[in-house]
Amino acid sequence: MAVICLIGSMLFDDGVTDDQRFLLNAHGISLLTQVGLADLGISEKLEDGPVMPRDERIRALQAAH
Repeated sequence: MAVICLIGSMLFDDGVTDDQRFLLNAHGISLLTQVGLADLGISEKLEDGPVMPRDERIRALQAAH
């Protein structure tokens, strides 16, 4: 599930879609990753890295609407 949300986040960031559900789903990437890792027995908190769309992209979409 985390990978699906990550792909959606990148599609949103790249401008392939303006569907704000992709942005909303991106907020769940960290939690879903932690749940998946816990299923594998990994409890260490890892850095998420750049999984969210850029602020500039979010502002541009909000300005257009």
